[in-house]
Amino acid sequence: MAYLGSAFSQALSAAGTTVSGAYTRAVAAGNTLVAGFCVSPAVTSVADNAGNTYTLMATGTANGGFTTYIYAKSNCNAVTTSTTFTLTVSSSTNAACVVLAFSTGDGTKDASAVGAPGASTTPSIGPTGAVSQANEFLVAVYAGFAGGSVESFSATGAWTVGATATAVIGSGADIMFAYSEYQVLTNASGAYTGTGTLSVAPGANSAALVTFKDTIFDPFPVAYEHHPQNTLLRM
Repeated sequence: MAYLGSAFSQALSAAGTTVSGAYTRAVAAGNTLVAGFCVSPAVTSVADNAGNTYTLMATGTANGGFTTYIYAKSNCNAVTTSTTFTLTVSSSTNAACVVLAFSTGDGTKDASAVGAPGASTTPSIGPTGAVSQANEFLVAVYAGFAGGSVESFSATGAWTVGATATAVIGSGADIMFAYSEYQVLTNASGAYTGTGTLSVAPGANSAALVTFKDTIFDPFPVAYEHHPQNTLLRM
């Protein structure tokens, strides 16, 4: 289990009903893709033309008319830098979207937290419920808009910045953003809270955090291991 990197990053400088473009990283079949984005209307679909359809994991608390979502596709079909990712919404909107890739085929949702950090330059999201196992990867997404044409994000604590997307919108008075951060853990326990720092106080900021299970495959499960005929295979 590992973070493979940013696989997509795009923000709309003009309102539209789709955020679409080629993946920026090839990801082999059997891994997990996690999409985080901020929009104001209803989400219609999150998919790509390699046959991957993403599933909703968490919906952040609406803030300033925008809501952050986390979707994921575990055990994905292979994607390349010629594969097109598309987020479709029900009506025209400004939007920012990122996709992160992880080297695990499981990616089952475990715990989550949602909220609206609002105008804080030190946003946080959580705590989640307690995780159920030691091997987990965590993704937090903060998304919305800020006044001005410059905005940046820094992860704090044990978090690391993942995929990010920004675009100046309208007349240049605001910037649309989606920032993500992640942790990959082999000793996870208890609850988790996402934390970070924004360079400019946002006009709106919705957030979501999801913890995902990573199942380690055992080619010799207990029932097989204890069968007398198979004892030598374990030696």
